[in-house]
Amino acid sequence: MLNDMPCGKEKVIDYEDPVLAATERKNAIINGKLFGFVECKLAISKTMWTKFEEMPPIFVNREVLEAAVPKEMLDYLTRTGRKRTTKKKLLGALEADEILLYTPLLRWYIEHGVELQVVYTTIEYQPGKILAWLVDEVTDAPCMGDTDKESHICRGLQTTRKQQLWKNDRGLGKAHQRELYEE
Repeated sequence: MLNDMPCGKEKVIDYEDPVLAATERKNAIINGKLFGFVECKLAISKTMWTKFEEMPPIFVNREVLEAAVPKEMLDYLTRTGRKRTTKKKLLGALEADEILLYTPLLRWYIEHGVELQVVYTTIEYQPGKILAWLVDEVTDAPCMGDTDKESHICRGLQTTRKQQLWKNDRGLGKAHQRELYEE
């Protein structure tokens, strides 16, 4: 709850020269001057393929053409009496075009070697802390409980605080902030 979130009225910018925009916007993303969402084209350079060969960091939702399905898999489907579906699948990819990304995620990609090739559109917001008042209330609830034992608000906030502490003790809170790749 205390991470920056998009706040306020958005500012949408479409770029006439997307390649030039990628160069300019890349520095703004790295320096934290651009906050919001970016529609862009990303690619992992061939020199980085070995780093990401088992688990590409970019995910796209695409339909898999039958030509891309290995013969062994088609044989397996036939043997087991299953039919190949034509639904979209979530795929790990080494490149993506016209993908909309949140700038903290895009910054992580850039810092780990993913090339920002083209920027089509940016949707800029002001970063802000949402529900900071709730965090303060939950933190102050045990102190209120010392003076007013019958307060319903106090009991409710203490329960919320205990649940949050339980999550943090078991590693369920802030799990998304852990670094997965070691340099």
